[in-house]
Amino acid sequence: MDWLIAILYGFFTGLGQLLPVSVSAHDYFLACISRFEMNQPLLLLWIHMATFGALFLFYRRRAAHIYRQMRIRGTKRQADLGAVLDGQVVRSMLLPAAIGLVFSGWLQRRFGTLPSTVFWLILSGAAIYIPHFLPTGNRDSNHISRLEAMLFGILSALSAIPGLSRIGAIVSFGSLRGCSRAYLMDMVMLMLLPLMLLQILLDLVAVVLSGLAALTALYWLQCALAGIAAFGGACLGIACMRFLSVERGYTAFAYFNWGLGIFGFILYLMI
Repeated sequence: MDWLIAILYGFFTGLGQLLPVSVSAHDYFLACISRFEMNQPLLLLWIHMATFGALFLFYRRRAAHIYRQMRIRGTKRQADLGAVLDGQVVRSMLLPAAIGLVFSGWLQRRFGTLPSTVFWLILSGAAIYIPHFLPTGNRDSNHISRLEAMLFGILSALSAIPGLSRIGAIVSFGSLRGCSRAYLMDMVMLMLLPLMLLQILLDLVAVVLSGLAALTALYWLQCALAGIAAFGGACLGIACMRFLSVERGYTAFAYFNWGLGIFGFILYLMI
């Protein structure tokens, strides 16, 4: 594995996981035009640990507060109702998202074709673009039903399909339901904290099954450097989403998805 390619792959994967873009679509196109092997268990483990580390850095206080308030709910102490409701929304989102993560490999094999990827990229771009022309809502966890939260989780699960973005799908659907971009972004990031822990566990199992004896110290170092780059990319992605959710919105990512879809269509004509 080339060092520079591994580091760049780690950076852009860490960045892409926290933006309204499809990481699986990028992986699919990279597999079509290069010989770089993305599905390396140790490499993915380092990238996912780095992404979790960035999420923990930015959201540890909010997550800890929600956890504490949900623990004291029902006791004689007065709980922060807003934090409790946020925790209930995240928990409702997490179950279908976790199921989808376990079956993400099947979804990628089932829908991992070039025409399908192009279709979902074009659709994702439209889904991100259209809500910006609608009135901005202010619904939050006080007004989100359990069914709506579960639908957010289902959209997260479907993001394993190449071309469909987890954040883009949830933010688009939530915006249509009257939620603010900043609120939706926070809920997705909080949901990703336990979801990334599950992903790390699955990666650890894959590393063990692939054989630890074949992993050299040099290969460990290459993957670690890719993980460090992924941490930087993930931090940049979170900072970017925090700024755009308040200031400008995500229309630039709609154009990005459409551009990637056009690239995929051209690639389809060439193959």
